Amino acid sequence: MNQSNSGNEYSKQLSRVISHTGKTGCIELVVDKVTDALRSGTNSLVIYGEPQSGKTEMMICLTAKLIDEGYKTIIILVNDSIDLLKQNLDRFQSSMLNPAPKNLSDLKAESFRPSSRGLILIAKKNSKDLNFIIDKLSDNNKNVVIDDEADFATPNSKINKGEFSKINDLIERLINFDKMGIYIGVTATPARLDLNNTYNNDRSRWVYFKPHENYYGQEKFFPHDSIPKYMINQIPDDGDKPKYLVDAIYGFLVNVGFLNTREIGKEQNYCMLVHTSGRKNEHLEDTRIVREFFNQLDDINNPKAQIHYDKIASLIEKRHGYDYVNNIIDYIKENNSRNVIKMINSDKDKTIENISDSATPKTPFTIAIGGNIVSRGVTFVNLLSMYFTRTAHTIQQDTYIQRARMFGNRGEYFNFFELHIPKELFKQWNKCFLFHRMALDLIKAGKQPVWFVDKTVNAVFHSSVDKINVSIKAGTIYFPIFAFTDQIENLTKSSILGRKHLEKILSCIQTDNIPAELIARIKYLITKDETVAFYFSTPIDNYSDANIEEISRKRGLIDIGKTERNMFPYAQHHFKIFYNKNKMARLYYRMDDDAIKEMSWRKK
Repeated sequence: MNQSNSGNEYSKQLSRVISHTGKTGCIELVVDKVTDALRSGTNSLVIYGEPQSGKTEMMICLTAKLIDEGYKTIIILVNDSIDLLKQNLDRFQSSMLNPAPKNLSDLKAESFRPSSRGLILIAKKNSKDLNFIIDKLSDNNKNVVIDDEADFATPNSKINKGEFSKINDLIERLINFDKMGIYIGVTATPARLDLNNTYNNDRSRWVYFKPHENYYGQEKFFPHDSIPKYMINQIPDDGDKPKYLVDAIYGFLVNVGFLNTREIGKEQNYCMLVHTSGRKNEHLEDTRIVREFFNQLDDINNPKAQIHYDKIASLIEKRHGYDYVNNIIDYIKENNSRNVIKMINSDKDKTIENISDSATPKTPFTIAIGGNIVSRGVTFVNLLSMYFTRTAHTIQQDTYIQRARMFGNRGEYFNFFELHIPKELFKQWNKCFLFHRMALDLIKAGKQPVWFVDKTVNAVFHSSVDKINVSIKAGTIYFPIFAFTDQIENLTKSSILGRKHLEKILSCIQTDNIPAELIARIKYLITKDETVAFYFSTPIDNYSDANIEEISRKRGLIDIGKTERNMFPYAQHHFKIFYNKNKMARLYYRMDDDAIKEMSWRKK
């Protein structure tokens, strides 16, 4: 590695972040782990976190650390959108990094020369731009590529054809592993990078970016063990009707009015996201409905205006009481013309998209309408309402996790956030996050990634899955080894049905050997006593092909046969302990074939 230029760029960035947020612990932990991995020789790894959890700030600090470490060329790749490029470039440049981050226009200038301190480049993931950068930097050694939204466009979608997809090939050429290049993928949904084995990323060096303490994410919006504390309006499954969209706008107006009349001088701008489909003609219709609504509201001579205000008044009284009606109605009447209605994903070319007016609202009533481009990479400030009906027969975890645009710094108004969503879609979305968290629990416990799927929830799009090396089988989870005590042995001499028996056994196992979060999520899946069975413990020595010390077997364990099926015909969740002569044991858990399955990449 090159000698450090000055060694203090990272500390400057930490000081800057502290001045804004007061804390840098989560960022420092990631940067330290990535630095250790690179120093040990790792050249391809993944940083995974939560959607809208402050990853940009972390990437800025990581870039500063890499500059201090002596890396001369650092390229930050973002999705193929001019507006997303501008958002990231503005954030990086305003951080006062030295050298100042550049974009492709700077690189194209005839007079351009990299600083003696190096080059920080922010660029889009499209073939034209990547080809130019490759030509310009072809002689470089040790390029570092930090790939934001790494699961999108980067994985090889032609892996099963023995070919390379264009963006995947170009990014690999840009990294140039032969010249000691380094790849750092950053994503909230790492499943595709794993199942695709993108750039042979080192799974043992994956780094989790823990969100800041003010972050509200999947644990708050999709809790597995409690009722959500924000507003959920579950509309009919055929809810793509003007009536339901107008009802959602009523709720948005009421919540904005309430928040902005609680305290004098505390008025803020808020936004609502309408995400109904990926079809541009439907976006046009949604936009027409919203504009027509505000036109009616603003026209006191329009008879529909009074109908709207009567319904708004009724909703205010229902939510906040009669005493609040006049103040909030007066606020809405006075300010309803302070609105911005922005359609994203229009017929306009990507180079002239402008998301910032809706992502960072400049009016109290800002409504963004769109599809794919708002599904990832866009951080919505003060997002107060979401009308979400983007459904599919089978949903992909990575896609729908990224569509949770309500995640972020929502603490000040979380209880007033309102989600309008079809009932079945919310159920599927909730299950999507449950499966995702189960997978992350295993990774955090130091295990190889395993992704859970069923008939209605896929992990990733099938074309990116390395079918040769990815196995799909009945979901089986095994836990760390623990002492097989007399108490546990006595409890598991026979097979017993029910949740109470499961709880009794788990309480006897050292807590360090049973990841609490994962067990909690598994318990959430168990809805009835007759669906969970704990089978009698078995010596691992009974299996001639087993690894006695590790209490494992390549062919797997917990083979549910006819005897067990007859004993517990309704069991779907199967627990069993295997132990060795040294009185050490391991707990195995399996889900039925027709319920949940697991996908995992293992080189064959």
